[in-house]
Amino acid sequence: MSNLDSQPGAVVIITEESHSQFVVQRKDHKHPIPTCRGRISLFGGSKEAAEDGAAALERELDEELDLSKISLLPVSWRSFHLPGNQYAGSYELEAFVCTLSGDEFTELARQIVLPGVVLEGTGEVINREALLQLLSNKDNFVASLEMILSAFLKEH
Repeated sequence: MSNLDSQPGAVVIITEESHSQFVVQRKDHKHPIPTCRGRISLFGGSKEAAEDGAAALERELDEELDLSKISLLPVSWRSFHLPGNQYAGSYELEAFVCTLSGDEFTELARQIVLPGVVLEGTGEVINREALLQLLSNKDNFVASLEMILSAFLKEH
């Protein structure tokens, strides 16, 4: 996609109860936009016609993750208007949060690194301190998602 102005989307921050660990996605060498390859992203994506944020996120999670024994129940958190960075223009993004219990997060962390679980890139578990360090350089992230993560960490 070359212009995100007409492509609103939805993403989810997946964390555990103390907000000290997060599950993120790293775009791999197959990503269609070379400048996104190797960068950190949140799970989610663009809304399709007539979808609200929750429906778009549910569809995107089905497309991006193959999880067993874990139900992700995201809750709407905030909306953002973001610059596209690797994309032209800017876009609207609805951010959701999925807070898992310690046991659920441990199971997700075990599964997320297995081959074939993350269908678009690779899954990673990252702690709060490492995430804060990565946030110092917006080039570590896809499409201004560092702004969403920074806002979340400031509030939590």
